[in-house]
Amino acid sequence: GEGRHPHHGQVAARGGGALPDPRHHAEGGHRRDAGPAAPHGRRAPKQRGRNEAASAAAEGEPGEQRRGADARAFIETVPPPLVIKYHKPAGMMGSLKGGKRALWLRDDLRLAVYQAPDRFELDIYHPVGIMEADDTGLILWSRLSDVTERLDQPGRGAVCEWEAIVSGDVDDEGVRQRLRRGVPMGEPGFKRPFVADLRRSEVIEESSFQDPRSRVVVAVAGSQTSIRPVMQEIGHGVCSMKRIQFGAFSLGDLKEGEMVEATADE
Repeated sequence: GEGRHPHHGQVAARGGGALPDPRHHAEGGHRRDAGPAAPHGRRAPKQRGRNEAASAAAEGEPGEQRRGADARAFIETVPPPLVIKYHKPAGMMGSLKGGKRALWLRDDLRLAVYQAPDRFELDIYHPVGIMEADDTGLILWSRLSDVTERLDQPGRGAVCEWEAIVSGDVDDEGVRQRLRRGVPMGEPGFKRPFVADLRRSEVIEESSFQDPRSRVVVAVAGSQTSIRPVMQEIGHGVCSMKRIQFGAFSLGDLKEGEMVEATADE
């Protein structure tokens, strides 16, 4: 009785259980990883954490292994599309640099990123070129800077086709010759020839006789070139514009606001 700990009775009275072994203090304090006691004085094996247990369970389950292998194979064999086609509607700025006001109003291409389907992770893509807010049509999204540069630089030869509704009856041969020769554009003293080509034109039958309208398709090099000024210069004001072709990429029957992966041929 004389060798008992002075507080042994108090601990027992409070129901606190056995006191810590004094030998722990001699070994340098309590061991946090001691774990539960094992028979014959041996220490029980350390309990695994939740993540380790889950990993071990997954490794031991054939079904889990199969599903994991299928997922890895799917990711490896189906990479993200190289180019995505998007039909920009009217009223949306054709760039990602609309500023805070455009972000708040969601009237630039960030709205397309927000509305994109799950299979198109547009946050890893960037638009090729720019487009005026009033214009509609094909915008390309690329995830490789090399592809973007090759499509965006006029010297690379990427030709865009614009379908425009213009005022008046278009003289096909006359307009085609003027565009091919180059229409001087720019400030006085700094004019440069604007070269394009008229693919086709037709009179819109629904237009009135007093205010005839024509539908024209004009081809021009570069994705950042607008045909509005040059058509105005040759006497045909532009009512609306839609880009229907960008190099080998075609808008097709894609509706406004929709996007689709570029085809293998494109």
